[in-house]
This record gives sequence, C-alpha cells and structure tokens, in this order.
Amino acid sequence: MTDDKHSHSPAPPPIPAASLHPANISLTDIVAYRCGSATGALTDRAELARARLMARRQDQIEHLHDLLHANYPVTRAVLSDGVFRDLCATYVRDIITLYDGWGSQSGFAAHCQAHPPLGAFPYLYDLVQLEWAICQSRKAANAYRLEMDDLLLDEGELPVALHPSVHILHVGFDVLSLHQAFHAADMTATEVAPASDLILVWRDRNHVPRQVRLSPRQDQFLSSLLDTENLCQTLKGLNGDDQGDLYAFLGDAIHDGLFVAAV
Repeated sequence: MTDDKHSHSPAPPPIPAASLHPANISLTDIVAYRCGSATGALTDRAELARARLMARRQDQIEHLHDLLHANYPVTRAVLSDGVFRDLCATYVRDIITLYDGWGSQSGFAAHCQAHPPLGAFPYLYDLVQLEWAICQSRKAANAYRLEMDDLLLDEGELPVALHPSVHILHVGFDVLSLHQAFHAADMTATEVAPASDLILVWRDRNHVPRQVRLSPRQDQFLSSLLDTENLCQTLKGLNGDDQGDLYAFLGDAIHDGLFVAAV
C-alpha cells in the first residue's frame, strides 16, 4: 500500500495540442527561456518556447546548407562533397552565432580563404567570388534594357547605366576557365593558373547568367560610363584611335541587354 505522505506529485497534464501553435507562445514564455525565470526553473510553456526556437534554428541551418550547396557547385566539385560539407558547417555555425557576413561578397569567400586545410587551393577565394556574383545576378531586379533603336534615337541626352545584375570582378587566378570547364563537363584537371583577370557577370535578356573576360580597355569604358552616364561622351573620352574592338564589344553588350536607362 502506498504511503500518501511520501508519494510523488502527479505529473503535469500534457500540453494541449492547440497550445503548440506559435500564436500561443507569448513573449513572456520566450523571455523566461532566454533569460530564466525568477525561480531559475522553466515553465512548461517556456520549455515549449525553447523547443520551438531550437527547431527554428535547425531549420535555418538546413536552409543555409541547401543554399550553399546550390549556389557553389564548382567549388563543391573542386573540394569534394565531404570537405565542402564540413566547410559549410563551420561557416553556418559562425554566421548563426555572429550574425555576420551572410549574403555579402566576402563572407563565404573569406571563410574559405581562412580555412587552414584549403591552402592547396589559392584560387578558392576568386572562385567563390565568381559563383557568388552569378548567384546574385540571378536574383537582381529587373529593368528595361536599352535596345539599339533607343540609342539610335538618342540625341546625347539619354542617361545610360549598367543593368542591376552586373558585377565586375578583379581576380588573381583564371577561375573563369575552371568554371567554364565544369559546365562543359570537362573537369579533367583542377590546376588554375595565376592571371590578373577582369570578369563581367550579368543576367542576359533570356535571364541566363553570363560571364565574360574583359580587356582593360573594356573595363575602362564601363568604369567611365558609370561616371558619365552618357554613351557618346564616354566613347569620345577614351584615348586611342582604334576603337573597332570596343564597338564590337558594345554591339554585343547592347544585344545581350547589358545597358539600361539610368534613373
């Protein structure tokens, strides 16, 4: 026969399923979990808030892992799935803790560069920058792209700018050739030669990310255009008599939707 004086308190009744809904978790419950209660013990509702916050954190971690795997296919192929997975795990852990660097050009690239086992891949920073720019070009805003007719009718007053998806990268290794070889299913070697390259990345009229290597003269033209916002003035301001290659580049760029009207 059980002695009632020494019997244990009955277990608290289970929390009704309806209370599991996020709307039933109050700020008081969350504060009780995050900061502790006056007695140092957590209520059932605070424990529920804790479980819900931990589940949300895990969802965020898995989502960030999925984004990294989808957005850096060449980097993953170069490093192998295992190394890339470990790299992502440490990066996600750091940004969840510090809330720093996610979505920035240097965030994941800097993390890769600082990762000690990756010293054998000196070009990794440039490769990650290239894949980041391609990812950003897909998500960039839409804008009306100038046609050749728009420029023919212009009397020198149409302000011209680059499409919002444009990124110009200055890299120290020939990562563009590596990226092209990957998409051509020709990853026979991962040797990447040093090269002082300028890479133009943007989304074309067909909504396809494009990457081309710029000559110094083409880069000078685009930089000047950003300053003047005037196509005719920019062309006149460039030094040198032979502008045939520049006009060919300009024709291709207009055809592929590189330019928009500045606002």
